[in-house]
Amino acid sequence: MGGQALIRAVEGGVLLRVRVQPASRHEGIRGVRRDAVLVAVHAPPEGGRANEATRRVLASALGVSPSAVDLVRGHASRQKEFRIQGIHPEDVQARLQKLLEGAREDRRTLGPRPSPNSRPNA
Repeated sequence: MGGQALIRAVEGGVLLRVRVQPASRHEGIRGVRRDAVLVAVHAPPEGGRANEATRRVLASALGVSPSAVDLVRGHASRQKEFRIQGIHPEDVQARLQKLLEGAREDRRTLGPRPSPNSRPNA
């Protein structure tokens, strides 16, 4: 999948490249890594559950119906490509940017996260 655009216009919608983090503590759009949107889901990568959870997260984030989001490539991989009907590339870009800016604001409000190797003072 390397070298392709993150968001590509297709007839009636877009193709969106996604990297899934299954069995995550937090669920949602987590950022952009290389050439894919990073999506974390609670569901484990078993029996298509993470794929379905990713479809629902994308639909919610982009303001479309879950039925408008179809997995077209990467059924058994963390690297996936979803077709999203009824949306334009510039709308996807704007909605993702707004989500990611909001996530940055939340992190600033909450303060820095402790390092996984740090220990609380006893």
